[in-house]
Amino acid sequence: MTTRIPFISLTKKKLILISLALTLGTTLFLFHRKTIFLSCPPPIRIPDFDPTLYSGRWYEQGYKDVAQFKICKCFKFDFNSINPKEFDFSYTALCPGRKGYAEYPVHSIVEVDHSIPNLLHEKVAGMEFLNNIVKVYKKNGVYDRAIQFQCKQFMESIVYIGFNLVSRSPVFNPAEYDEMLRDIEHSD
Repeated sequence: MTTRIPFISLTKKKLILISLALTLGTTLFLFHRKTIFLSCPPPIRIPDFDPTLYSGRWYEQGYKDVAQFKICKCFKFDFNSINPKEFDFSYTALCPGRKGYAEYPVHSIVEVDHSIPNLLHEKVAGMEFLNNIVKVYKKNGVYDRAIQFQCKQFMESIVYIGFNLVSRSPVFNPAEYDEMLRDIEHSD
């Protein structure tokens, strides 16, 4: 049996081997850091987070992944309010194709958890991803930069855990980027 992904063809055996390698790699890394999660950590709540200030265009400036089979890179996204509980989430992924890298548009609806408004529930391609915005940086009363944390479990194992560093500008200030990396290093 072959599972078709838009730009890759993998057999069931290869998918299982990739999943096992990711799980083992994550476990070894977390053990090395003396941090073993049996499950993803609970979400972090940002006091007074306002999802409407998160609306608009964002650019992924970098990521710090503990373990991920990263084929594609999200390089820009739009996050726009539909109503107080839902946002339209459209992003462009840069993925390998037959003639080098190509852009692939992705669209989903994100629900905001009002008990933790900085926790976003994204549903795309039949899967749910929790995107926890763990830190925002304000400039002129608007969220200018943010750190997003994502953790994904599969069969009681963490298969992905990492951070995305995003900003409103397509070009990042190196000092601001370094500040965000330091904030990740000093986070719980």
